[in-house]
Amino acid sequence: MIQQDNAKPHALPHDADIVAAGMEGLFNAIQSIQNRVPIHGIDNLITAVQAAYKDMSADTLDNIFLILQDCMRCVLRQKGENQYALPHIGKAKLRRKGILPRVLSCDQQLYDSAKVVLAESDRGNLAFFEPAE
Repeated sequence: MIQQDNAKPHALPHDADIVAAGMEGLFNAIQSIQNRVPIHGIDNLITAVQAAYKDMSADTLDNIFLILQDCMRCVLRQKGENQYALPHIGKAKLRRKGILPRVLSCDQQLYDSAKVVLAESDRGNLAFFEPAE
């Protein structure tokens, strides 16, 4: 079962995608890999993080960043909340077919509504989301 910050799990423990991701090592964050060796000093920490990153397979890293992008879209749809079902896009199947996307798009309407929510709150700065002049 996957649980963070005492939140109720968003997926059943026997969910095929969750089990496959766990078997692949998706939930072994770079930090947990890097923490296997005692680190002393910032230079050693940087070296350990870089080594942990290099040790992860390209497929695992692709999966992590695709899940992150999909979760970010869910958070935007939920107006900043985290009450959503974990998205499933069938990464393994798409990868086998050679059509796994590298980037997930966000439609303009969702982007615009997220900017409105952000502008109405005191939780962020819209300057990050405006094109440079």
